[in-house]
Amino acid sequence: MIIRKYPVKHFTKLSLSILYLIIYRSIPDYKKPSSFYEKLMWINFNIENPLMAKCADKFTVRDYVCEKGLGNSLNDLLGVYDSPDDIDFEALPDSFVLKCTHGSGMNIICYDKASMDFKKTRKKLRNWLNINYSNMFGELHYSNIVPRIVCEGFLGEDLTDYKVYCFHGKPEYIMLCKGRASGAIKWYLYDFDWNYTRFLKKHLDDPQIPKPDNLAEIYDFCCRLSNDFIFARVDFYNIENQIVFGELTFTPSAFMDNKTTEEMNLRMGNLIQIAD
Repeated sequence: MIIRKYPVKHFTKLSLSILYLIIYRSIPDYKKPSSFYEKLMWINFNIENPLMAKCADKFTVRDYVCEKGLGNSLNDLLGVYDSPDDIDFEALPDSFVLKCTHGSGMNIICYDKASMDFKKTRKKLRNWLNINYSNMFGELHYSNIVPRIVCEGFLGEDLTDYKVYCFHGKPEYIMLCKGRASGAIKWYLYDFDWNYTRFLKKHLDDPQIPKPDNLAEIYDFCCRLSNDFIFARVDFYNIENQIVFGELTFTPSAFMDNKTTEEMNLRMGNLIQIAD
């Protein structure tokens, strides 16, 4: 982990400040940050950890997971491609997932290959590969990722996403996302004593979701994958008490995730220790 030595363009900070003002109705304090997203922005502009690029890359992160002794949590890798033209769709199974390695949200879930338009799929992937994702919201670690495509196994429909917020290698909160496939997404936030919190702006009544039987394993899994970072969100699925790694996230929603309350943003901000 080193202090960034290259200058950050002023317009990047200005653009982020304007977005921050729109989302949070305040101007970010880059000199003395206090909230969660202020501190993530401070880390983004002041600290360079080369592992962030490796672990934000949807392909090279697999090596990192293996280095941590957690390779058994990886989904099946069906292919890695420099170009959409390299994909042999005929050789792939009926269902699979395509992901671009260098950004967020650039995913294609194929439920049935027989109904997939390969030409349109290649065009979409080609457009995504031409995006310099680091320029969109100033997430600088994306600038060091080689744009590629990975193909992974299809895990099932309407799975629950687990997103664990880890601070200095310690998992603190688990966010569950249900209903993504149907579009009726619902978010639930728990601590590691499995207490349901009301720190989401649109929190629902306690859904009484059972505590995972492998919660201790989840805690250890997230410790091992986050202990090289000031902050990391460990994303995964928990299928019949089997952890399947998804990705590591360092700047959730490009610093602009407004699902949590102001109180929660300050609580999580207090969990990040940075130099004055």
